[in-house]
Amino acid sequence: MGSGAFYVLDAHESNGSNVSEAYDQDALSIFDVRRSLLAKGDYFNLIDKKAYKNVENIYSV
Repeated sequence: MGSGAFYVLDAHESNGSNVSEAYDQDALSIFDVRRSLLAKGDYFNLIDKKAYKNVENIYSV
């Protein structure tokens, strides 16, 4: 972690949450969320939902 980091949370395969029951002051619960932490130059492909080391390799995927 550190300055300039980018977080991606993918809840596509989550299996539960309190979103519909929660009030504004309540903490959010979501279960089975996939997390990726990306540094400068890293890439997250929204189609295949995978993180890659750097943008230079974006077209070799």
